Amino acid sequence: MSKKPTVFISSTCYDLSNIRSQLKDMLEKEIGLEALLSEYPSFPINPTIGTVDNCLRNVKERADIFVLIIGKRYGNTTDNGRSITNLEYLSAKELNIPIYVFVHKDVMDNLYFWKKDKDKDFSSLVENVKVFDFVEEVRDIDKKWVQEYGSESEILSYLKLQLMYLFNDSIRKRQEIIESNISQKVLENSSSIALNLILEKPRGWEYKFFFQILKEKIALNEDAKRDFEYKVYIEKNTELDSIEDVIEWVIYKVDKFSDYITSLEYLMNEGIEKALNKPGEPADLAFLIYIADRLALIYLEIIKWKIDLDSSRIPEETHNLVKELYHVSDSPMKILKAILLIL
Repeated sequence: MSKKPTVFISSTCYDLSNIRSQLKDMLEKEIGLEALLSEYPSFPINPTIGTVDNCLRNVKERADIFVLIIGKRYGNTTDNGRSITNLEYLSAKELNIPIYVFVHKDVMDNLYFWKKDKDKDFSSLVENVKVFDFVEEVRDIDKKWVQEYGSESEILSYLKLQLMYLFNDSIRKRQEIIESNISQKVLENSSSIALNLILEKPRGWEYKFFFQILKEKIALNEDAKRDFEYKVYIEKNTELDSIEDVIEWVIYKVDKFSDYITSLEYLMNEGIEKALNKPGEPADLAFLIYIADRLALIYLEIIKWKIDLDSSRIPEETHNLVKELYHVSDSPMKILKAILLIL
């Protein structure tokens, strides 16, 4: 049986408990969706992690639609200075799922005055002026559509109507996908953004499709990148006692790195050209996905390669040798970083 689409409701709980309850009833009883709210027993938790991590995990693993309600309270801030609601929004934004934003009318009416004079006392209106920062981030920086509300009924009626539009668009997109004869491999490996590029075919869409897939696959290696940046070395370190062993290990590392470079050159110089095909002929999308997947894999392997060098335990007199080898990888990493900047 297919899973019901899940709507994650994000807001401060204490002051907006009534609308949260009403949204749950409307979504589940009237529309037939699953509503995910942290204060209900149906909210899945992992007892080994804290409140913030549980909330973010549920957004990342379960949310298909995200509803953000910003009232007059910002909520408790976490260690990084943001509220849980703010962090939930950031997680949803990374997923590229539909996000519906509601902001209290009083907050919207005073946003202009806050921008003009941020030192002014707004304590009679909002519990924390970070509410204005949050709205500015969502509306002005991220360019999300913000719907004002003055009553709970306005949220309910507006969201219900927008969900009907969303479902109608989904049916139309599904039919377009069926008629486009997209292969199963492409369907299974393409996000909604990538699929839209296939269906709408904007100028240079094949290139945009490739870079979108590459961006998404490299993003999956974010944890490894952070391990490298913050020196989180989980796997067993290379330990060598003799100079001879170090030299043998360095030769192996050079050969391995050479393999990465060769693969990178073939993929970038020959693979992409072949996958994109001649002008006027359709691109091989499955091949483009393969290339993006392998480039992301090379990116990950180079990170691991550098971590292995950085965490190795070797005789002191060989440190300079390994240090020089460490910098050999800078050029291909710069190439991959340049690709990411394009993305």
